This record gives sequence, C-alpha cells and structure tokens, in this order.
Amino acid sequence: MILGDRESDRLVGAGEAPGELRIGLIALLIAAVFAVFVIRLFQLQILEGADLASRSQRNSVRTLRLEAPRGDIVDREGRVLATNRPAFRLQVIPDEIRARTSTYSVLGNLLGRSGDELATRVGQPRGRKRFQPVVLEGDLSYEQRARVETHRFALPGVVTDMTPHRIYLEADYAAHVLGSIGQIGTRELQSPEFSGYRAGEVIGKDGLEAKLEFHLRGDPGGRNVVVDVAGQEVEV
Repeated sequence: MILGDRESDRLVGAGEAPGELRIGLIALLIAAVFAVFVIRLFQLQILEGADLASRSQRNSVRTLRLEAPRGDIVDREGRVLATNRPAFRLQVIPDEIRARTSTYSVLGNLLGRSGDELATRVGQPRGRKRFQPVVLEGDLSYEQRARVETHRFALPGVVTDMTPHRIYLEADYAAHVLGSIGQIGTRELQSPEFSGYRAGEVIGKDGLEAKLEFHLRGDPGGRNVVVDVAGQEVEV
C-alpha cells in the first residue's frame, strides 16, 4: 500500500508539470500581444500623433462647379439691357451632413425658414446624388450670408459660393422682347438640342434669352477644394 501511494504521488506530480508549462506559455503569449498593442499605441499617439492629426484635418477633396455668367444683351447703341450681378447661394452636400435634424433646424433659423421644409427639399438621396450639392437658397441677402458664415464652422456639409444672377436694366420697357430664364426641364434635357446640359442649369425660356441661348451661354468650370473633417475649406 505504501509503495502504491508513492507511485500515485509521482504520477500526479508528473502530470502537473506539463499543465503549468502550458499556462506559462499562454500567459507569455497574452503578455506579448498586449506588448504589441502598447508599442503600436505609443507609435500612433507619440511618434506619429502630430503627423496623423495633420493628415486627418486634410483628408477630403471636394469638386465645386463654377457656373459661367451669361452674355450681356445690349441694344444697337451698346446700352446694356441684360447683364449679371454676383449672388451668393447656400448649398448642402447630403453625404457630409453629420447631424441631419439639428443642421436643418439651425439653417432654418439662420434663413428665417422652416427646418422641416429644408430637410424635405434635400430628401435622402442615394448613390452618386449623395455627393451632389443641393441648393437651398440661390440669392442670400447680406444679413443671411453673414449669419450663415458665422455658424458654418459648426455645420459640416454646408457650403456657400458665388454665382452669377441675371438682372434686366430695362425690364419695364422690353420684358416681352428680352424674355426670361429658368432651370432646364426634363423634356429639354432629353432633347438633342440641349446635349451637354445637366439638371439644374439655367437656360433661356423665351424671348431673346431663348433665341440666343447658344450665344449667351458660357462654359461652366470648376475648382477642387481641400476640406477638413468639419467641411471647412483648407485650400483651393
């Protein structure tokens, strides 16, 4: 019986050694994994922190369309009948809006309009339309523009730009001759006559504006703007 007990003790001790070895290896592996995380964290936060922070502030390029001004209409003596003036418009880029409800609510207060109305106008576009700007106001007053620009740093996805606005100097006398302009319609977009136009462009609807459309229309351009994570312009 004594010999049997000693043999049993030896067997138990021999079985414990491999188990302790496995536990030690697992603990060592866990420690190595944590060491890798700590080293990587030190690298990102201390060694590369400043560079990564700088890059994160300049991580997006936005292409903005620049509308071309329409040509002037003058009489036979060179007096201007129709020309352009600069107008500032307010647009939103749906994909860049962070807080939808609060953004439209703030814009509504700044413009003196309903936030729900603005949200309905933008809707919830999908696909490529998420990245296309939607015009909410085509001709901001000085006061509206000042209010928007003051708060724009806190409104990602909200942009303002300048666009030509048509004015008629002799509208009271020649309105029926000069005609009018407006956004291109669906039927016109489908016409070969307007190939090269896109939705939202302004065309002559009647009168001389329509008759001389292809002489008055300018060539639109664009600019690439680098924006930070808040949607603010960094450089052009």
